[in-house]
Amino acid sequence: MATSIYSKPGADAKFLAAAAAPAATSRATGSVNLLEWVSSSSLPNRENGDAKPLFDQVLTDLATMYASDGRVYTAFAPAGRYAFSARLTPPTGGKFGVRGEGMGRTRFLTSASNSWLGMNQFNVGDPDFQWSDMFFEDFTIDGTAQPIGSSYVAGLKGFIMHNFRDTYFRRVKVFNTHATGFGIDYSDNVWFIECIADSCGRARATFQPDPETRFGSGSGFGIGFGQKRSEAIYIINSIARNNGASGIFGEQLGQPEAQYKAAGLFVSNVLLENNAIGMNDTGTRGTQATGVVARYNTYAGYRVGISNASEQGGIDGQVKGLTAYGNKVGVALEGNAEGTYLFDGVELYDNTGPGVEFRSTTNAWPGRHIRFRGPHIHENGGAGILGSTTNPIVGLEIRDALIHDNAGDGLSFYSPLTRPKITGRVFGNTGWALALRGSAETESPTMTLDVHGSSGGAFLKEHTITDQTGIAITGNPTTVNMPLTRPVPDSSLTNWVPTSSTLAYAASFTGVDSVDLGPHAAATATGSSPRIVSTGVAVTAGQNWTVSIYAIGPQGKSIQPAARFGTGGSAVWVAGPISRATGSVQRLSFTVQVPAGQTVMGSAVIGASGTSAWGAGDVLRATKANATRGGQLWSYIDGSQANCAWDGTAGASASTLTIPVPVAVPGFSYKFASMADGALPSPWASIVSSGTAIPAVVSGGVLTYGTGGNSPRTVWVREGDGSNGLFEATVGNPSEFWLSLVLRVTDANNFVAVDFRRSSTVSTVRLSKRVSTTLSEVAYTPSVTLAANDVIQVVPLGSSVDVRVNGASLFGGAQTIAEHTSVTKHGILLVSSAVARGESLKTLSFTPSA
Repeated sequence: MATSIYSKPGADAKFLAAAAAPAATSRATGSVNLLEWVSSSSLPNRENGDAKPLFDQVLTDLATMYASDGRVYTAFAPAGRYAFSARLTPPTGGKFGVRGEGMGRTRFLTSASNSWLGMNQFNVGDPDFQWSDMFFEDFTIDGTAQPIGSSYVAGLKGFIMHNFRDTYFRRVKVFNTHATGFGIDYSDNVWFIECIADSCGRARATFQPDPETRFGSGSGFGIGFGQKRSEAIYIINSIARNNGASGIFGEQLGQPEAQYKAAGLFVSNVLLENNAIGMNDTGTRGTQATGVVARYNTYAGYRVGISNASEQGGIDGQVKGLTAYGNKVGVALEGNAEGTYLFDGVELYDNTGPGVEFRSTTNAWPGRHIRFRGPHIHENGGAGILGSTTNPIVGLEIRDALIHDNAGDGLSFYSPLTRPKITGRVFGNTGWALALRGSAETESPTMTLDVHGSSGGAFLKEHTITDQTGIAITGNPTTVNMPLTRPVPDSSLTNWVPTSSTLAYAASFTGVDSVDLGPHAAATATGSSPRIVSTGVAVTAGQNWTVSIYAIGPQGKSIQPAARFGTGGSAVWVAGPISRATGSVQRLSFTVQVPAGQTVMGSAVIGASGTSAWGAGDVLRATKANATRGGQLWSYIDGSQANCAWDGTAGASASTLTIPVPVAVPGFSYKFASMADGALPSPWASIVSSGTAIPAVVSGGVLTYGTGGNSPRTVWVREGDGSNGLFEATVGNPSEFWLSLVLRVTDANNFVAVDFRRSSTVSTVRLSKRVSTTLSEVAYTPSVTLAANDVIQVVPLGSSVDVRVNGASLFGGAQTIAEHTSVTKHGILLVSSAVARGESLKTLSFTPSA
């Protein structure tokens, strides 16, 4: 045995005697308590000296004992804080264990310049496993002493280990390290059970501020693969939170010996929260992830894509039962072109961006045959599923999807699609149920979708689609009637009544989330159950109605939606599910069947009896009441909303939602004289937010700006194919729209324009030329902004433009854009704007700023 440093007389003899008949532990066959060999006053567990010499000796002796009898022994470290001046190096071969008295009781403090335990990274030597049969249990590694410093140092981890196998980490926590917490490379049959990685990789956030680019080191669990075909790592019942990069990160290392996408990483029942990325597969094969909860991660809950070392993301992985919420993106798919991936039964909601996004990064191509089975994607701040990459998505399969109530399209693809297969229900999203956006191609799709309840529209088709016979988009009506005549209270509270409260009108009220409820009825409770009702819907017994109302109640109080049938003391109340008031704006809704004998219904909210009772003086606030036939909850409807109109007096009549539908107009194109015949400028039109300032014209270039949205008679414009310049538009109100081109400005009082018009009284879209004697002039300054629904094309002065309709030149050849005689003007403006019948053609010109 090596020379001992133990402080008690006869310690070596006692050590060997105890080892001959050790107490059992959970994983080792013997245990040695350091207090048997070091006096309590000498034990360095109070930051009272350097613990490294003692532990070096212990690990060496444990290895020697294994060599003598073939049994693995564990050193037990009593509670305390052990400070280490340098990194521990496990003895060759391993065969030892370290056990503490619990995560919160035994803490090992790293030095400022080293990890707690490990080997030199990538000093692999013999590719066979060099260490095995190690056990780490019931302690915390604290890396607080590791400084941020002036640069990121990948070696400042908790554990930095490689080329080992048959090792268990149980109830081990790594906390506050400069780099990765558990750093493991090229290892097999390694188990992490009930472990925690907390606040690791804190330097990664300092030196790489953008969380969307923190793909690698600086994670909670960082696993490197690739030296062998099989390198199995198991992470079970564990937590990774507050880490600078990923909670769990697996990659194919960028080293010469990393020849394989190794299998595999097995993850089960883990919580990943407040990291940059929850789980990040950047080069494994066949990863299995089950029961993962990924929440409040700055970027993605689950990501498949490249890292700083790997060229492509993981392949052939299977994710089952993933729940991702509160992230920017639920699932980010950024590139795994070499293989497929399966997401089975995932629940993606309340992410601030899309539920799923296919996006482009450097050298990243979407995987082939990405599959989603039974996904539930709802209430995200962006599209349900968004394809923003410009690279083709091949063989995408989405089966039995339930996608609803997202702030955007349900399914939105700017990406080219090859043989996609998509089935399910898509409804209640603010945009289109399915939108194939931009000039991409969709090849041989199979899409069967029930889109009933898509107030933003059923199907926006901008892609060129080969073979549309496999598309079946069904179930959406063309209009939805909302018969409540006072959905928002007026100052007289017409049609709004209280129960067990006194009612007053209020113009605004801001909840705890700083969102203003707007004009509303405020009921001050006089009893234990205040109620507010918006009345006036004629109903028939047996009908199904969906009622909803926006409300604010005091935090912690119970509230519920309700329907009141009849009036006064004979009224029949049917209450919906109880919710806990948050103190902020909540939309409450449920579906109710009209009871027998009832003919009038009101939409209501109740301050319900619950865990926190309402009392006199508590205030319940309500507005934006809706009632619609059937079981579908539509987006809020009144005549002031997008694609809606009042049936009578604004604010005092029923409302109708008109579902947007595609409308085609004649082929239209234009070209510069230097272009080949039939060529089109690209891009044709870009969409920017209303109120965006028009930038200065770039000499010799083409600038394109515009706005679009869901307001009534909104027009979206796109470029068609180069052969006929197909010009398509979609309008909120298909009965009327104009598309206008100011062709040539010759002086301050004359111009030539082309306009397209479709109205309810004209069966076909017509084309006409117009000469006007009035020109609206607006001085150009950076503060000039576009009005809603405008799309403007700016062409430099002196350009030669040929305007064509259905392939024929409208003016017999190219026309040169000339100056005004009164003031220098920059050229031509294309204005696409929805205008009411009888309005004059909308025009705009400007003077360039100095």
